[in-house]
Amino acid sequence: MRIYSSPLPPVHLPEVPIFDYVSCTEGSSLYAVAFIDGPTGEALTRRDVLRTARNFARGLMHLKDLSLLPMRRGNTVTILSPNSLAFPIATLGLIAAGVRVAFASSASEVKGLVHVLRLTGSSHVLVHPTLLSLTISAWRSLGLNDNDAKARTILLASSSMAPVVWEDSYIDIDQITSLAYVHASYEGQEFSASSASKLHTNLDSVGTTGLPKAINLCHSNVTSVLAQCSGAWTYYDPSQDHIIAVIPFFHIFGGILLLFHAFKTGVPVVVMPTFEPLSFLSAIGKYRITVACLVPPLLDLLALHPIVDRYDTSSLRIAIVGGANVRESSILMAMKRHMREGVSLQVLQAFGLTEMSGCVSFMPPGHILDKIGSVGLLLPNVQCRFVGTDGIDVPEGEPGELWLKGPNAMKGYLNNPEATEAAMASDGWFKTGDIAKQDRDGFLMLIDRKEDLVKYKSYQVPPSEIEALLASHPAVADACVIGTYCTEEKTELLRAYIAPRASLRSQATSVTEFVKAIQDWVTDRVDDYKRLRGGVVLVEAIPRSAAGKILRKDIHTAMRITV
Repeated sequence: MRIYSSPLPPVHLPEVPIFDYVSCTEGSSLYAVAFIDGPTGEALTRRDVLRTARNFARGLMHLKDLSLLPMRRGNTVTILSPNSLAFPIATLGLIAAGVRVAFASSASEVKGLVHVLRLTGSSHVLVHPTLLSLTISAWRSLGLNDNDAKARTILLASSSMAPVVWEDSYIDIDQITSLAYVHASYEGQEFSASSASKLHTNLDSVGTTGLPKAINLCHSNVTSVLAQCSGAWTYYDPSQDHIIAVIPFFHIFGGILLLFHAFKTGVPVVVMPTFEPLSFLSAIGKYRITVACLVPPLLDLLALHPIVDRYDTSSLRIAIVGGANVRESSILMAMKRHMREGVSLQVLQAFGLTEMSGCVSFMPPGHILDKIGSVGLLLPNVQCRFVGTDGIDVPEGEPGELWLKGPNAMKGYLNNPEATEAAMASDGWFKTGDIAKQDRDGFLMLIDRKEDLVKYKSYQVPPSEIEALLASHPAVADACVIGTYCTEEKTELLRAYIAPRASLRSQATSVTEFVKAIQDWVTDRVDDYKRLRGGVVLVEAIPRSAAGKILRKDIHTAMRITV
């Protein structure tokens, strides 16, 4: 067994509840701004957030006063909302009340929300008013009548919000918070390290296929990863920095880095309800944003889109990119573009999984060029292994399945023992399903998903390698490579789906000519077993998730280009 530890010094791991841990920030005034609403400029100080969250927690214990279903410690509550100033207050308030929190995507449809509510056993939903009808439909699908659904539904919005239509007098968080002044006495949540695993649940989609799994994250998982992030990331200056939150808080990346960690470190966060390019770019200039946490499509916007030139992005100094594989060309183009404007923008990759409380590694500044393509160094207190298909650790520097262990590792999947058993080794190692390797300096390099490897005869080919090559072709806008089984050869063949750049494809006389040119171009640049023997298919667009991950399961339904 070859075990590799983080090269970063270990950090002290706190044994306190999440609320207590993020509430205590050395050197940050209670009157310092914590969150700013991007569209309106409304700001909340740390004092505003903590006081309102505590009052909300008190009010939650007296919901019967408002004709709502009573809530008790140990209940699970789902939050369904885009980013807003109310989101961190509700999240911290629920945690302070000893309630488990599940997050659902604001892009959910009825079927997906029903799955979340059923899987987590949620007693209530805190929902943004724009998603109220979706929530009621989900409750109906679970057999509740409208009165029962109403008793389990709380509007995640202030009564002063506009424009909002208050349907049938649904209760909002302001009304619940006001109960704290009626019931002044309140006992803080009971907490011990031994029982912490039952107090906080996070929900996120695992992979790009199927319905999401509920992942059990305890208080110590979250406080540990926050301490680990602080140990690995020492580059914030609360007196100078502003972070923009365009990644959803309900996503583990946004929840850990933008909600909890930023609040803990005292860095103001500009909250954007949704991603809209013009609003995003305008907010960077308006609020002098210095740090942006991005997914690859947003980095591509900064690197390539001509509209960026119309906006002042000169304040940006750091872009942290995660959520999916990042093209090296996007990193270099984003840095070069902003360098031309006299800005030293550093684009740093990060790697995380919900099962590891959102963060596994960070790229430290200063190694962008010599370690480009790496997702950085393991967080403090994290260990890893690289395991071959035979279950034996591979030689140092060779690729293998990445196995992880650390205080931020999940306890398992909620109500899914089969998935837990498949993902967790008997000795506590989490099997990520990612093929990766590490260099002698400890920098981690992700290669591909284990399940996505194309098995051609005795070889295993990472699709991402061929996709990166295709992306460097001037006529290719995007690409996806999969394996297609050939019954005659009794093996998988590599097939590429390509979204061409229209202006350059037009130079070819036909689709057939264009396809052959691409195949020949690849053949000249790869080993024999990596050739595109399964052909090339032209499509209008490659299906991707909001985080930029290729949705391989949907590639067959992509609209084809035939003429």
